[in-house]
This record gives sequence, C-alpha cells and structure tokens, in this order.
Amino acid sequence: MAFEEDSQTSFMTRGQKVAYSVVGGFVFTLATALLPNTALIGTSAHGYPFPWLSQPLYPPGSPMILLWTGLVLDILVWTVVAFLVITLYQVLRKK
Repeated sequence: MAFEEDSQTSFMTRGQKVAYSVVGGFVFTLATALLPNTALIGTSAHGYPFPWLSQPLYPPGSPMILLWTGLVLDILVWTVVAFLVITLYQVLRKK
C-alpha cells in the first residue's frame, strides 16, 4: 500500500496487550509475596515494592493481615512494567 510504512503488522492488539499486562501484574504481585519487605518495627511484611501482606511478631502465631492499598498499588506497578516490557519486545522484534 502507498501509505503503509511497515509491512510487518503488530501481532497483538492494544486490548490484548492490556489484558496480558493485567494478568502479568497479578502474577508478579503474587510472586512478590515471597519477598520480605521492610516494615514497621514489630511486624514482618511481604510484597514488593509496596508491602501488602503483614504479620505482627507479637503475639506469636498471629494471623496475616492483607493491606489492600499496597496490594492495589503493587498490581498497578507490575501491570505498567509488564505493558512496557511487551511494548519494548514488539518494538525490538520489528527491527
């Protein structure tokens, strides 16, 4: 075609990239539950970059506490990272 600069089309639509990014964000966020994170004195926390799973050290055996704000922020951060990685991969694949 006269106006087509690149004959190679993108193998993913924008909607697919967003969907894969959100799934990747969830997967990376769940994987970061294994990473200890610094927290307030007297608690142990998990999740990176924001702690979203916390457990007080006293009394021993106390239940884990889910920090919703940290969970949502982690999902957003890892979703953006996954979107950027997918986009960068597509750009480098075209070259």
